[in-house]
Parts: sequence; C-alpha cells; structure tokens
Amino acid sequence: MQYKGFKNMKRMAAVILSAAIVLTDVSGVSAAETEQTSETEMSEETTGNAEAEDNTVETVITEETATEGSASESEASASETSENEVSSDAAAEEQAETSQVQVSTEISTELRTDVEQTETASEEASEITTETNTELQETEQQDTVLAPDVDDSVYEPETIDYTYTANTASLAVYNANGVLEKNEQGEYIIENRDQFVIFLASGTDYSGSVVRLNCDVDMKGETAQFAKDFDGTFEGNGHSIYNFKAEGALFKQISANGEVRNLHLSDVAFSQETASAALAYTNRGKISNITVSADIKVTTSMSSAAGIVVENVGTISDCAYAGTITADAGTNNAGKAIGGIVSSNKGTVENCHALGTIETSAALIGGIAASNYKTIRNCTNHMNITGAYCIGGIVAENTRTVSGCASYGTVTQKNS
Repeated sequence: MQYKGFKNMKRMAAVILSAAIVLTDVSGVSAAETEQTSETEMSEETTGNAEAEDNTVETVITEETATEGSASESEASASETSENEVSSDAAAEEQAETSQVQVSTEISTELRTDVEQTETASEEASEITTETNTELQETEQQDTVLAPDVDDSVYEPETIDYTYTANTASLAVYNANGVLEKNEQGEYIIENRDQFVIFLASGTDYSGSVVRLNCDVDMKGETAQFAKDFDGTFEGNGHSIYNFKAEGALFKQISANGEVRNLHLSDVAFSQETASAALAYTNRGKISNITVSADIKVTTSMSSAAGIVVENVGTISDCAYAGTITADAGTNNAGKAIGGIVSSNKGTVENCHALGTIETSAALIGGIAASNYKTIRNCTNHMNITGAYCIGGIVAENTRTVSGCASYGTVTQKNS
C-alpha cells in the first residue's frame, strides 16, 4: 500500500511540473522543445526510475513471498514431520503394547501348559503308584499259600513209607504184529488203535525220535502200558487215549531225555494193586499240556496214588487233573501219599491245577502234591479235601519251595 501511493505522488508531481513549464515559457518554442525534451527525458528517467523501483519492490515482494512460501512449506514440512514423528511414536507405542500383550499371552500360555503338564505328571505318578501298589498286593497274595485250618499236633502217623522203589506193576503183553515205520520227516506216525498197540509192544525206547499220535484211541478196557523207559518225544496233538486200564501208569518211566506233551487221558481204571497214576509212574524228563479225567480208588495195597505222576524228578508243567479220589475203609489213618497232580515231587511242578474231590480217612493228602522236596509254583487247587491228618490244599508235607500258589477248595480234617 505505501509503494503504490508513493508512485502516484511522483506521477502527479511530474504532471504539475510540466504544466508550470508550459505556462512560464510559451514563446520559446525551442526553449519549450528543449524543456519538453528535458521534461521528456526527466519523465522517462523518472518513469524508468519508478519502473526500476517497481521492479525492485516486486522482486523484494516476490522474494519475501517466496521466502514466506518457503517458510510456510518448511513449517508445513516440519509440521508433517512432527505429525509423522508423533504418528511413528504412536505406532511404536502401539507395537510395544502389542508386543507386551503377546509376551504376556505367551507367558500365560506357557504357565498354563506347565501347570497342565505338572497336573498330568502328577496324575501319571499317582496311577503308577496305584498300579505298583496293586501289583505288590497281587504279588503278596500270589506268594501266600492258603494254609488249611488243620491242627495235626495230636496225631502221630501210624505207617508212612517215604521210600519209593522201582515200579513193580505187572507188564502188559500184546499180540501185536508189525512195526511202526518212519515217514519222510523221520517221525513215527500212529494213525489207528492197532498202530498204538504196536507202539506199546515195541522193544525200542525211541531215543531221539518223535512219535506222533494222529487219532483218538479207544483201548476198550484193555491195559495200556509202555513198559520200557521212553527216551523220545511223544506228541499227542491234542488227541485222547481213553477207556483203558493202568498197570501203574501209561508210561512206566519217562527218561531224562524223554518228553510227553499235548495229550488227553480219560476213563482210566487202576489195577489197585500198586502205586498208580494215569500218565507216568516215574518222570525224569518233561511232561506238559496233559489233562486227565479219571476217578481213583485207593486200596490198602496201594502205597500212593496221583492224578498224573506218582514220582516226579523232572518237570511237570501246564497240566490238569479232574476227578474224584476215594479210599477203602482199611486205609483209615494210614499214610497213603495221595496227590491231585503228583504223589511225591523231587523236581519242578508249575502252572498245574487240580479239580474235584479227595474224600478219604487216610493221611498225607495234598491238592497238588502229597509231599514236596523241591519246587512247586503257580499252581491252584480247586479240590475239596477230607483226610485224617497231614493234609493241605497245595502240599501235605513240604520241605522246600512253594510259591505263587492258591487253594480255593475246602480242607477238612476228620477226627477218627
């Protein structure tokens, strides 16, 4: 505003000066011209100066405007930078808060996981402790032999013979023709009753050989006895030999290298003249997976009786006897060494089971063995036993080891 007023005043002064010159010197054309020339020059000079000043002022204004614009842009840029910095700070704070939340969440998750793992480990430890206690209880129960409630302190044995002699049972005689032949596998095969009779009558001990029974055999009440020491392997294949009479037992003796397995014997009658059992009189080898279903009557002339073996020096395993054992009246209070599985054990009897009843007035009676001089383990008795004295659910007379056995039958002592 000051610049424009000053410019107008200068122009007005120039006009007034020109008018004064014209009025003062009208006559001198040359002078007028000269003055006019001077005025013109002055006017042009003035005008040039004015324009120069105008240009200078405009340049200054332009520079000020540019400076102000630059300042405004700087302020705007600074403002934007400040706003960006504020925004960046806000974003950083937000990111920091998010990170804190994430860290807090992770810590919480880890703590919760640790707690869950601790609880799981505690539960597993509790279960292990419970299982261990249960196993210990079961082991204690298995290791405990259920002893009968019998007081035999006032009873004295009248006659008990613990000495076992050779089998004195009479030998069976067979009218058998022919011999067993080995097959391509080197085994002796029994396909019918006649071949079984040939086997019983043969004069060989079958040492190192396998005799395989491929049929059931009905002996029709006749005596069945292998009179020699059996030194091979008799594989019953789960078949039955039944309706036969035992002179002492089916096998007189199974030798140390002999084995009889997987055989079922039933409907067995005993000679009642000597010690008797269904399968073997003496076992020095291995007997396994034998089942016997038979009733036994003990007479005064019999020194001992058992469901499977009279005297065991070898191993009897996984066998079972089911039947009823009785005794004549003349056996009252007499020691008869009666056992559900074996009469006298001098070897190992394991995983065997006796079922049925023993009803006598004799003495020395056990559900598994009458007497044990070595090892009986993991056996069960389910027989109800009645006797005079020296009776037991598992063993009547024990001098060695009985473990893992249980008796579930009743044991009753007769006072006669």
